[in-house]
Parts: sequence; structure tokens; C-alpha cells
Amino acid sequence: MMHAFRAKDIDIYKPDGHDENFLAVHLVCLKCKNFWHTALNECYLCGEINYGVGVCSKKHHTSLTTSQKSDETNQKNCKYCNKIPAKKCINDDCPTNKDTVISKIISYSRKEQESGVFEGQLKSSMKISMNYCLKCGHRENKYLQFLVFVEDYDPRTSHDIICKHRKPDHVVIFKNRLPKSIVYAYFEGSHDPANWQPNWTELSQTITQLFS
Repeated sequence: MMHAFRAKDIDIYKPDGHDENFLAVHLVCLKCKNFWHTALNECYLCGEINYGVGVCSKKHHTSLTTSQKSDETNQKNCKYCNKIPAKKCINDDCPTNKDTVISKIISYSRKEQESGVFEGQLKSSMKISMNYCLKCGHRENKYLQFLVFVEDYDPRTSHDIICKHRKPDHVVIFKNRLPKSIVYAYFEGSHDPANWQPNWTELSQTITQLFS
């Protein structure tokens, strides 16, 4: 079960001495609950996101995750002209692209054969962690967290089980074992047990619903 949550990029913590539950945590947008992508960076001067796209001297845009590496430099090459793309801001109107002084400052702070706002693993004054929601643009976020319990579903006992987990941050995931498959539903402690009806889905869909 914990592996299934990790596959959805949700952080998992196992409380010491507690084998019957685990803590599931993810940073989400305060307004729309869309996942907050903490691994993404944005350009400090214009706010454009680093999409993993490189721009070569001929203005070709190519993915840096799928393009081929050069044998000589061990860097990714442009898939159109084989030149080495810069990990620059893709906003052509960004000062990092239009202002020659800023461009020189960026080049001075990079190692040999590196170029662009998003180049290298070192911290840069030209890039910052993403600070707005990609879905709605809201600038505030929060951690959504649940203490997760897993139970086999039995209609005779399910009501007693959920009544024990009526704390707002408690979630019970029920497994319903069918002849050829297993389906899942969850009860969130902030809900009314009397009105709860299981919504059976696959496990990945259940987890998605929980964090949406």
C-alpha cells in the first residue's frame, strides 16, 4: 500500500512502533488542491517555468530529457542541428535573453560548456523554486496529510471500523476482494459515517481521489 502512494509521488512516513498505519503527506495548492511541484524551478526575473527544454544558437527548442548526448562533451545535443542547447528561459522577452549585461553575468557564473538560467545543480540567483500553482496560479500552498489505515471490507463491520477513525486526519482504505480482482474505497474521518457509501475503484484512482 505504501509503495502505491509513493508511485503517486506522495511522501510516506512510518511512525515508530505503529505497524497498523502510516502517514501520507503532499504539498498542494491552498485554493485548488493541485499538486505543488517542489522539484520545478522558475526564472527569477520573469517567472517562466523550467520545462526541461533547451534552446540552441539557431533557436531550436528540444527536450533535454530525450535528446541524444554528444560523445565529446557528454551533454545533450539539439535534435535538429546537433548543437548543444542552453538551459535558458524559454521566454524570448525575458531580460536573461534580451539584456546583454544579464546574459554575461549568467555566463560568468557557469562552468565551462554550461549556459543558461537553469544550468547546473548549484544555486543560482537567476532561478528560484516554483512559487505559484501551475493549475490556477494561486501563490499559497499547504500540506495535505492523512494517517492511513488499511482494512478488509465487510459490510457487517465497516461501520464500527469507521466510527473508530472519526478524527479529521484519519483515512481508512477498504479492500474489497472480488473473485478476480481487488477494488478499493476510502473513508475520510471528517465525513459523516452515516452518509458514507463506498465508491469502489482501482487503488491508484482511490489515492488520486483522496488527494484531490
